[in-house]
Amino acid sequence: MVIRFRLLLLTLLLGLLGCQPSTSLEPPAGWQAADGRWWRDGVDTTLAFRDLTSLAAMGLEGTPMASVSRTYAAGEVLVQAVRRSLTPLFRVHPEIIDSLFNRHITPDLEQTSISGDLEAEVDRLRQESYRELQRYFREPRPVTRLGEDVPIVYPDSLIARGVAGKVEMQVYLDAEGQPQAIKLLEGVHPVLDRLAMRATAQMRWQPAYVRQGNTWQAVPSWVRFNIRYQIPER
Repeated sequence: MVIRFRLLLLTLLLGLLGCQPSTSLEPPAGWQAADGRWWRDGVDTTLAFRDLTSLAAMGLEGTPMASVSRTYAAGEVLVQAVRRSLTPLFRVHPEIIDSLFNRHITPDLEQTSISGDLEAEVDRLRQESYRELQRYFREPRPVTRLGEDVPIVYPDSLIARGVAGKVEMQVYLDAEGQPQAIKLLEGVHPVLDRLAMRATAQMRWQPAYVRQGNTWQAVPSWVRFNIRYQIPER
């Protein structure tokens, strides 16, 4: 019964696709799919699909800040505020960034105090901390380009209906920068979501690197990757 339902759903989606017969909504060969998640055969899905929404979800939340002044911060309160402001970087590899932050950022912040416009001051410290962390960690970056190296399919039938928006995904990369798992975070339409995930599976990244002494070691990582479908101007 489940198999029949999936086949029926795929038939309906292909009907909406209205594209060339070669266009596929299925994962590439060697991939599995279920519930908005695609992954390569043999991948540890518990690791690949870990929750990276917040420091707490990553298991890195520090001591709760019970009472925080709006005009003054120092010590552990300041450390946690700057950590939280760097959440997007922690998502790339929580354990590595946490270790680097504790080693290279925390000691200085513990001796620092700020007052006045806390939001602006925390943002300044965030930028300074980020630049310092870049000395020891390099984030992954795409080496293939959407629309050029990797084609983007946007069905005419959905354009005509005004279906547009952003497909946001969490992508797990291996140490060679190849996608190993893709989790849909925000979708637009079942067809566009699948097309975006298929395009993402074909993307390639320069992997993340962590500095070890005088050398750089490639490591697995996570990235957030968006594909935006926008109605073409006529």
